[in-house]
Amino acid sequence: MKKYFGLQGKAENLEEVNEDGFKTVYVYHTKYIQDLFYIGPMYHLEYPDAIKILLVLDVDLEFKIDLIELWNEHKNMKNSELIGVGPELTRYYRLRAASFIQENPGSSVGQPGKWQGFNTGVVIYNLKNIRESQLFNQLINPEFYKMATTKYFYGGLGDQDLFTLMGWEYSELFYNLPCQYNYQTYRDIDYTQFSLELDVKNDDPEYRNCKNQGKVIHVNGLII
Repeated sequence: MKKYFGLQGKAENLEEVNEDGFKTVYVYHTKYIQDLFYIGPMYHLEYPDAIKILLVLDVDLEFKIDLIELWNEHKNMKNSELIGVGPELTRYYRLRAASFIQENPGSSVGQPGKWQGFNTGVVIYNLKNIRESQLFNQLINPEFYKMATTKYFYGGLGDQDLFTLMGWEYSELFYNLPCQYNYQTYRDIDYTQFSLELDVKNDDPEYRNCKNQGKVIHVNGLII
Protein backbone atom coordinates (compact mmCIF):
# COMPACT_ATOMS: atom_id res chain seq x y z
CA MET A 1 0.00 0.00 0.00
CA LYS A 2 2.82 2.41 0.76
CA LYS A 3 4.01 2.15 -2.83
CA TYR A 4 0.68 3.45 -4.12
CA PHE A 5 -0.73 5.43 -1.20
CA GLY A 6 2.38 6.70 0.57
CA LEU A 7 4.40 9.85 0.14
CA GLN A 8 6.29 9.93 -3.11
CA GLY A 9 9.83 11.19 -3.46
CA LYS A 10 12.80 11.43 -1.15
CA ALA A 11 12.41 12.77 2.38
CA GLU A 12 14.61 15.87 2.22
CA ASN A 13 14.12 19.10 4.12
CA LEU A 14 14.15 22.32 2.13
CA GLU A 15 16.06 25.42 3.19
CA GLU A 16 15.96 28.96 1.89
CA VAL A 17 17.53 32.20 3.05
CA ASN A 18 15.21 35.19 3.15
CA GLU A 19 16.19 38.68 2.03
CA ASP A 20 16.70 39.69 5.66
CA GLY A 21 19.24 36.93 6.09
CA PHE A 22 17.07 34.65 8.18
CA LYS A 23 16.91 31.00 7.17
CA THR A 24 13.61 29.20 6.72
CA VAL A 25 13.59 25.41 6.90
CA TYR A 26 10.65 23.45 5.46
CA VAL A 27 10.65 20.10 7.25
CA TYR A 28 9.52 17.11 5.22
CA HIS A 29 7.04 15.38 7.49
CA THR A 30 7.13 11.61 7.84
CA LYS A 31 3.65 11.16 9.27
CA TYR A 32 2.31 9.07 6.41
CA ILE A 33 5.34 6.81 6.36
CA GLN A 34 4.06 5.20 9.57
CA ASP A 35 2.34 1.80 9.38
CA LEU A 36 -0.64 3.17 11.32
CA PHE A 37 -2.02 4.80 8.19
CA TYR A 38 -2.12 1.57 6.18
CA ILE A 39 -3.76 -0.98 8.47
CA GLY A 40 -7.42 0.04 8.07
CA PRO A 41 -8.21 -2.49 5.33
CA MET A 42 -6.78 -5.31 7.46
CA TYR A 43 -8.62 -4.87 10.77
CA HIS A 44 -11.08 -7.65 9.96
CA LEU A 45 -8.21 -10.08 9.52
CA GLU A 46 -6.64 -9.34 12.90
CA TYR A 47 -9.51 -8.79 15.31
CA PRO A 48 -11.43 -11.84 16.57
CA ASP A 49 -14.80 -12.61 15.01
CA ALA A 50 -16.49 -11.62 18.26
CA ILE A 51 -15.70 -7.99 17.45
CA LYS A 52 -18.19 -6.98 14.79
CA ILE A 53 -18.20 -3.17 14.99
CA LEU A 54 -15.05 -1.10 15.36
CA LEU A 55 -14.78 2.67 15.77
CA VAL A 56 -11.42 4.13 14.75
CA LEU A 57 -10.91 7.73 15.81
CA ASP A 58 -8.21 10.36 15.36
CA VAL A 59 -6.83 11.93 18.50
CA ASP A 60 -7.66 15.52 17.45
CA LEU A 61 -11.38 15.22 18.09
CA GLU A 62 -13.75 17.09 20.39
CA PHE A 63 -16.94 15.26 21.32
CA LYS A 64 -20.22 17.10 21.81
CA ILE A 65 -22.14 13.83 22.15
CA ASP A 66 -21.93 10.49 23.91
CA LEU A 67 -19.91 8.02 21.83
CA ILE A 68 -22.85 5.62 21.89
CA GLU A 69 -24.67 7.94 19.46
CA LEU A 70 -21.82 7.62 16.98
CA TRP A 71 -21.59 3.86 17.53
CA ASN A 72 -25.33 3.53 16.85
CA GLU A 73 -24.79 4.86 13.32
CA HIS A 74 -23.73 1.34 12.31
CA LYS A 75 -27.35 0.30 12.70
CA ASN A 76 -28.17 2.43 9.65
CA MET A 77 -25.70 0.56 7.46
CA LYS A 78 -26.98 -1.84 4.83
CA ASN A 79 -25.47 -5.32 4.62
CA SER A 80 -23.60 -4.22 1.49
CA GLU A 81 -22.10 -1.20 3.29
CA LEU A 82 -18.84 -2.14 4.98
CA ILE A 83 -17.26 1.10 6.14
CA GLY A 84 -18.95 4.23 7.46
CA VAL A 85 -16.91 7.34 6.72
CA GLY A 86 -17.67 11.03 6.28
CA PRO A 87 -16.72 13.45 3.50
CA GLU A 88 -13.46 15.35 3.13
CA LEU A 89 -14.69 18.92 3.59
CA THR A 90 -12.28 20.55 1.14
CA ARG A 91 -11.70 20.22 -2.60
CA TYR A 92 -8.51 18.25 -1.87
CA TYR A 93 -9.53 15.23 -3.94
CA ARG A 94 -10.77 17.34 -6.79
CA LEU A 95 -7.25 18.75 -7.03
CA ARG A 96 -5.65 15.33 -6.74
CA ALA A 97 -7.83 13.93 -9.52
CA ALA A 98 -7.46 16.99 -11.77
CA SER A 99 -5.92 15.04 -14.67
CA PHE A 100 -8.65 12.41 -14.60
CA ILE A 101 -11.36 15.08 -14.46
CA GLN A 102 -9.80 16.96 -17.37
CA GLU A 103 -9.73 13.78 -19.44
CA ASN A 104 -13.28 12.82 -18.39
CA PRO A 105 -15.42 15.96 -18.52
CA GLY A 106 -18.77 15.44 -16.89
CA SER A 107 -17.43 12.92 -14.39
CA SER A 108 -18.78 13.18 -10.84
CA VAL A 109 -15.36 12.36 -9.38
CA GLY A 110 -14.15 15.07 -7.03
CA GLN A 111 -17.37 17.08 -7.31
CA PRO A 112 -19.19 18.41 -4.24
CA GLY A 113 -21.39 15.92 -2.47
CA LYS A 114 -21.10 12.14 -2.49
CA TRP A 115 -18.03 12.17 -4.74
CA GLN A 116 -15.83 14.73 -2.98
CA GLY A 117 -13.79 12.04 -1.23
CA PHE A 118 -13.51 10.72 2.32
CA ASN A 119 -11.86 11.87 5.52
CA THR A 120 -10.92 9.02 7.85
CA GLY A 121 -10.68 10.98 11.09
CA VAL A 122 -13.78 9.07 12.19
CA VAL A 123 -14.53 5.64 10.75
CA ILE A 124 -17.00 2.89 11.55
CA TYR A 125 -15.79 -0.50 10.39
CA ASN A 126 -18.51 -3.13 10.17
CA LEU A 127 -16.08 -6.03 10.51
CA LYS A 128 -18.84 -8.60 10.11
CA ASN A 129 -19.87 -7.17 6.74
CA ILE A 130 -16.26 -6.79 5.64
CA ARG A 131 -15.46 -10.41 6.46
CA GLU A 132 -18.43 -11.52 4.39
CA SER A 133 -17.66 -9.28 1.40
CA GLN A 134 -15.93 -11.21 -1.35
CA LEU A 135 -15.52 -8.01 -3.39
CA PHE A 136 -13.76 -6.03 -0.66
CA ASN A 137 -11.30 -8.80 0.05
CA GLN A 138 -10.55 -9.13 -3.65
CA LEU A 139 -9.73 -5.42 -3.83
CA ILE A 140 -7.08 -5.52 -1.12
CA ASN A 141 -4.26 -6.41 -3.47
CA PRO A 142 -1.55 -4.64 -5.52
CA GLU A 143 -3.44 -5.15 -8.79
CA PHE A 144 -6.34 -2.99 -7.63
CA TYR A 145 -4.00 -0.43 -6.06
CA LYS A 146 -2.13 -0.07 -9.34
CA MET A 147 -5.31 0.17 -11.42
CA ALA A 148 -6.96 2.76 -9.16
CA THR A 149 -3.91 5.00 -8.74
CA THR A 150 -3.10 4.87 -12.45
CA LYS A 151 -6.69 5.83 -13.25
CA TYR A 152 -7.13 8.62 -10.71
CA PHE A 153 -3.96 9.65 -8.82
CA TYR A 154 -1.12 8.28 -6.74
CA GLY A 155 -1.85 8.71 -3.07
CA GLY A 156 -0.05 10.17 -0.09
CA LEU A 157 -2.49 9.81 2.81
CA GLY A 158 -2.54 6.06 3.30
CA ASP A 159 -5.81 4.18 3.58
CA GLN A 160 -7.84 7.41 3.35
CA ASP A 161 -6.77 7.65 -0.29
CA LEU A 162 -7.44 3.94 -0.84
CA PHE A 163 -10.97 4.21 0.54
CA THR A 164 -11.65 7.34 -1.53
CA LEU A 165 -10.60 5.59 -4.75
CA MET A 166 -12.44 2.44 -3.76
CA GLY A 167 -15.54 4.56 -3.13
CA TRP A 168 -15.29 6.10 -6.60
CA GLU A 169 -15.16 2.61 -8.09
CA TYR A 170 -17.61 0.84 -5.75
CA SER A 171 -19.66 3.40 -3.86
CA GLU A 172 -22.03 0.70 -2.59
CA LEU A 173 -19.34 -0.54 -0.19
CA PHE A 174 -19.44 2.64 1.89
CA TYR A 175 -21.95 4.14 4.27
CA ASN A 176 -21.93 7.93 4.03
CA LEU A 177 -21.43 8.88 7.67
CA PRO A 178 -23.26 12.19 8.27
CA CYS A 179 -20.78 15.05 8.21
CA GLN A 180 -21.64 16.24 11.72
CA TYR A 181 -19.78 13.20 13.05
CA ASN A 182 -16.53 14.36 11.44
CA TYR A 183 -16.83 18.13 11.28
CA GLN A 184 -13.39 19.26 10.14
CA THR A 185 -12.10 22.70 11.08
CA TYR A 186 -8.71 22.78 9.28
CA ARG A 187 -7.16 25.00 11.92
CA ASP A 188 -4.13 27.03 10.86
CA ILE A 189 -3.57 25.28 7.52
CA ASP A 190 -0.43 26.63 5.89
CA TYR A 191 -1.29 27.36 2.26
CA THR A 192 2.28 27.63 1.03
CA GLN A 193 3.75 27.03 -2.38
CA PHE A 194 4.84 23.62 -1.11
CA SER A 195 1.28 22.57 -0.28
CA LEU A 196 -0.93 20.72 -2.73
CA GLU A 197 -3.78 22.53 -0.99
CA LEU A 198 -2.65 25.91 -2.38
CA ASP A 199 -6.07 26.46 -3.96
CA VAL A 200 -8.11 25.05 -1.07
CA LYS A 201 -9.98 27.73 0.82
CA ASN A 202 -11.34 27.52 4.36
CA ASP A 203 -14.43 29.40 3.21
CA ASP A 204 -15.10 27.22 0.16
CA PRO A 205 -18.87 26.70 0.54
CA GLU A 206 -19.06 24.03 -2.17
CA TYR A 207 -16.98 21.61 -0.16
CA ARG A 208 -17.42 22.90 3.38
CA ASN A 209 -21.01 21.91 2.86
CA CYS A 210 -21.96 20.39 6.21
CA LYS A 211 -25.24 22.08 7.09
CA ASN A 212 -25.65 20.36 10.45
CA GLN A 213 -24.10 21.44 13.72
CA GLY A 214 -20.94 19.49 14.43
CA LYS A 215 -21.30 16.67 16.94
CA VAL A 216 -17.74 15.38 16.62
CA ILE A 217 -15.39 18.28 15.90
CA HIS A 218 -12.22 17.32 14.02
CA VAL A 219 -9.67 19.96 15.00
CA ASN A 220 -7.31 19.10 12.19
CA GLY A 221 -4.69 21.24 10.51
CA LEU A 222 -1.36 22.26 12.01
CA ILE A 223 -0.63 21.30 15.61
CA ILE A 224 1.48 24.01 17.26
